[in-house]
Amino acid sequence: MAERPLACEAWQPALAGWLVAQLPPEEEAALLRHLDTCATCRAEADSLLHVTALTLGADAGTDAGTERAPDDLGDRIAAQVARERRARRVARLALVMSGAAAAVVTAALVTRDPGQPPLRGEPVSFVRQAEGVDASAVVAPEASGSIIELHVSGLDPDTTYSMWLTPPGGGYPDRIAAGTFRPDDDGEVEVRLRCALPADRMGRAWATTPDGDIALDTEPD
Repeated sequence: MAERPLACEAWQPALAGWLVAQLPPEEEAALLRHLDTCATCRAEADSLLHVTALTLGADAGTDAGTERAPDDLGDRIAAQVARERRARRVARLALVMSGAAAAVVTAALVTRDPGQPPLRGEPVSFVRQAEGVDASAVVAPEASGSIIELHVSGLDPDTTYSMWLTPPGGGYPDRIAAGTFRPDDDGEVEVRLRCALPADRMGRAWATTPDGDIALDTEPD
């Protein structure tokens, strides 16, 4: 029997982390996009998932040779593993956000009054955004950290987005929440958000969906 091709070498570490729900949301989102376009990696992912599922379903106190497992055992356990992966991802995000909440002033989501002067601060350029989205922002210092004025058009009005700031050179665990926002029925956003990270220490600003997909980012993919 011919051997099944292995997944792309560059994606093998991500597959391993994904299998045990240890990928950050943005890396998982990138992997899932890759799986949509790569049949080899998708086949490898399906195979690894079923192997892990069968391993998890084995009873260490039972002689596997005495009774044949049901034909659909692998599928049923694989589905359970997938559910647990999603639950662990949600729990991990909740833990991160709850920890950030202790250090972040309550985010202020205020639609800017048309008569209110624009915020004066450092312009923010988003180099990564969803198709059809146009976004700009300004970040300015304040006593408790920073304030971000965000202007966006073309976002999904049925989605609540989370805003994050990260210091220069900081990784995903270093992000600090700047609150959430939801577009109006036309997909428009004009809000001011507050974050505990000082404006002069901001290296990256980005917004994500509840699933961890990046909608706006000042850093390229």
